[in-house]
Amino acid sequence: MTSQILTDLVNTRSLLVSTLSKGQLLCLRNGQWGFKNINSDLGMSVNNGKVAITGSNNIRIYDENSGSFIKTILTNEIDIHQIFIKNDETALITAPIKSSILWYSDDFSSSAAWSLRGYVDGDKNYSYVNSLLTDGETPQYALSLGISDGQGTWRDESKLGHGALIDINSNYPVLRTLSLPHSLSRINNEIYFCNSGHGEFCKWTPGDFNHEVVFKYDGFLRGVCQLDDTHVAIGVSQGRWNSGQNMNIDPLAAPGILIVDISTGTQVDFEPLDIKEIFDIVLISGDLND
Repeated sequence: MTSQILTDLVNTRSLLVSTLSKGQLLCLRNGQWGFKNINSDLGMSVNNGKVAITGSNNIRIYDENSGSFIKTILTNEIDIHQIFIKNDETALITAPIKSSILWYSDDFSSSAAWSLRGYVDGDKNYSYVNSLLTDGETPQYALSLGISDGQGTWRDESKLGHGALIDINSNYPVLRTLSLPHSLSRINNEIYFCNSGHGEFCKWTPGDFNHEVVFKYDGFLRGVCQLDDTHVAIGVSQGRWNSGQNMNIDPLAAPGILIVDISTGTQVDFEPLDIKEIFDIVLISGDLND
């Protein structure tokens, strides 16, 4: 049975969950879960009345209120982790394989908004930039799984807990001891992220060189969505251990969605889901048409 607390918080809206393990969009609406006939395994975005959903080599854009499909923006990127839609024609995306953040237009053209220092053009996976935060127009901060140059370096650095939060304007890593960080978010004008390998939901204040752990859980946290002024939904996935990353969490923690009160740092409820991995969670005013 669906959590009554989560149902009440979502209310007449829809909660969308991208399922990394299934590659389909899961939707909670009117207290009922169901899969949409829409491919989605990674990042989503809601802004300016538009919903953007990443698929393989494309970004699908929908109207948030009517749920109607608007258009597809084709990309050369096969691994878009996070996205920001500026308008119907332009999207800002993370391209982890290129350690970069890119602008993409619906004419299939792209331009670099930012690249991690030292990156050399090519198709090698260096520092794995997986998350971005904007000021509403341009990127401000990014998360990466490592910060060194060299093929596959992020895998080595993740074993040591060398993930980073990077100030894009200065190109400086303001936090450098993170474990597989994900889901950079702005909630009530404050900056939050998941320190996923340690099961931590964290807050960071610009200018500080430390972060505050708001909530800790014995599971891999990824995917954050604000539900109201004090409650957030946080995804729990089964952890991956094939790369030997530095994780001190239960790899077999039950997957699902945590409801957390950020004013007290306490768990309010948990909604178990029959999926192994969650990547992103967004709340929209209407319902998407399949």
